[in-house]
Amino acid sequence: MSSNKKQFLLFFVGIFLVIVTYIIYPRIGEETRDQYLADKKKKEMESSDTTFENIKYEGFDANGNRFEIGSKVAKVESDNPNITYMETVNAYFYLQDGRVVTVKSLFATYNRETNDIFFKDEVVIDDGESQLYSDNLDIVMSSHFVKVYNSVRFSENANWMVADKIEIDLSKKISTISMYTDEQVKIKLKK
Repeated sequence: MSSNKKQFLLFFVGIFLVIVTYIIYPRIGEETRDQYLADKKKKEMESSDTTFENIKYEGFDANGNRFEIGSKVAKVESDNPNITYMETVNAYFYLQDGRVVTVKSLFATYNRETNDIFFKDEVVIDDGESQLYSDNLDIVMSSHFVKVYNSVRFSENANWMVADKIEIDLSKKISTISMYTDEQVKIKLKK
């Protein structure tokens, strides 16, 4: 191949590379970027989770007792809109005998359809006379069932109790206090 033909071929290869580098390649990158942004926006629209601050719900249990539950931060996910995930939670249960039971926890999951509430982490239950502390409290209103479990500690004046689990069947008015192992439930009662 002659020198002129080589130079002519190199010239066209150079022009081809310039065209690819400055015209075709940026368009490919732009199309990819546009597609990426469109896909990202679509995912955001599909998973339009909603976060609230200082939210409060009110309702009634099966026995007609009114309750309120609120939190500093709450999140509702679009794929399950009846479930609210709550942080820094306060709940109040107004019993028909006039007592008000307060429940506080770091987290809770509230089902707005069934009114079931699952409290978690640093749970404190206070009825004005006694306090109960635990890691978990499940109030399953749809089944008339309450379960307090994991590191359960109860105190009322000089009386106290330590257990792993308390289960209360509200419809039968039966309570069961137990440990996970063969250990005994620890109770101290003073007259």
